[in-house]
Amino acid sequence: MKRSVIVSWHVLVFAAFCLLLGAFVPVASADQKPLYVRITVIRLMVEAQPFEGVPNRLDQADLIGKLEEEATKQASRTLTEHGFVGTVELVGKVAEAQSPLVLTGTVRLPVSLPVNVYGFDAYERRGQFATSTVIVKRRDGTVLATGESRLTWKACWWETGRGHHNLPVDDVLADFVRKATDQATRKAFQQASAKTAHG
Repeated sequence: MKRSVIVSWHVLVFAAFCLLLGAFVPVASADQKPLYVRITVIRLMVEAQPFEGVPNRLDQADLIGKLEEEATKQASRTLTEHGFVGTVELVGKVAEAQSPLVLTGTVRLPVSLPVNVYGFDAYERRGQFATSTVIVKRRDGTVLATGESRLTWKACWWETGRGHHNLPVDDVLADFVRKATDQATRKAFQQASAKTAHG
C-alpha cells in the first residue's frame, strides 16, 4: 500500500512538471496568424564531416539520405508548429519551388565514428559535434534571413534508461540533425520576423 502511494505521488509530480514545461513551449494556436502564408522547403542537405583516422562506413550514403529526410521533415515541422508559416511545400530542387519564399539548409556532422565512441564516452567528449545553417530566400534570390546552430557532443543523449543503455548511434545522429535543424530554422524566422516588424 505504501509503495503504491509513493508511485502515485511521483506520477503526480511528473504530470505537474510536464504541464509547467508546456507553458513555456511556443506552439502555434489554431487562430494564430502565421508570419508567412506559404514557403517551399528544398530537401535539406547533410554533409558528412571526416573523423580523423576513421574510414567511411559502408552504408554512409544510405544513412545520409535518411538523415536528410529527418532534417527536411524537422524544418517543415518547426515552421508550422511555431506559427511561422501556414503552408509548407516540400520539393527536391529549387527549380520546382512554387512559393514566394524558399528555405534551404545544410547540417554538418560526422556520421562515421570510431567503434569506441558511443554512450557516455561520446557524451563526455568536448568540442563541437554538429552545425546547421538555414537560409530563407525570396523568389528573386535575395536572402531574407539566415539561421545557424552549433551543437556540442553533450547537446543530445547518447544513452538512455535506468541502466544507462547506449542508444544506437544512428538514432543519436538523427537526434542531432533534428535539433540542429530546429534551432537554425527558428533563428532564421525570428530574424525574418524582426525584419518584417521593422518594415
